[in-house]
Amino acid sequence: MSKSIIVFGDRDNAEMAKFYFGHRVIGFTKHSPEVDSVFNLPMYDFNTIQTKFSPDDVEIFAPLNDNFARAKVYDEIKNLGYTLPTFIHPTAHVWDRDAIGDNCFIQELNNVQYGTTIGNNVIMWAGNHVGHHGIIEDHVFLSSHVVISGHCHIHQYCWLGVNSTIRDHVTLTYGTTIGAGSNVTKSLTGSTYSTYVGNPAKRFENVG
Repeated sequence: MSKSIIVFGDRDNAEMAKFYFGHRVIGFTKHSPEVDSVFNLPMYDFNTIQTKFSPDDVEIFAPLNDNFARAKVYDEIKNLGYTLPTFIHPTAHVWDRDAIGDNCFIQELNNVQYGTTIGNNVIMWAGNHVGHHGIIEDHVFLSSHVVISGHCHIHQYCWLGVNSTIRDHVTLTYGTTIGAGSNVTKSLTGSTYSTYVGNPAKRFENVG
């Protein structure tokens, strides 16, 4: 029998998680909340969540948009002994669900091809394509309609904007951001936490 779920957060993603998981969601949590309820369910203080719910009875789902904030909360939840569920929408095509980590949020019409693994704590908004024999590491965010071709390696904390395209056999280093509509034609491994935009994608230099 599936455990009940507490959702971390009080914004759009949390509301969507409630919708997708349905009756399994029994409440929400965050650090020091200012309200007692949200989206018609109770809001619990994460600082004292263990006094309310045992890890034997509930899981905690953390669908935060920001990769680094989500990673921090993910670690906090794991350290308290809770498991984190993964949501895969019924319309998504995933070749092997056992190759998907925990606390992943894989929404409508995503396609994950044969031989690809998805790490922990990954958000895939609607309509992305992840090609064969790829690696998506932990704490990655894919906006809608991203195309990642075969044999790509997306390192931790990468963020890929709407309609961006990654050609085959490309590696994106740790913390890379790809702007919306950008076309990546070669591996980007030189600088961590860099942003690339355009077609072909080039490093964005903020000179303002």
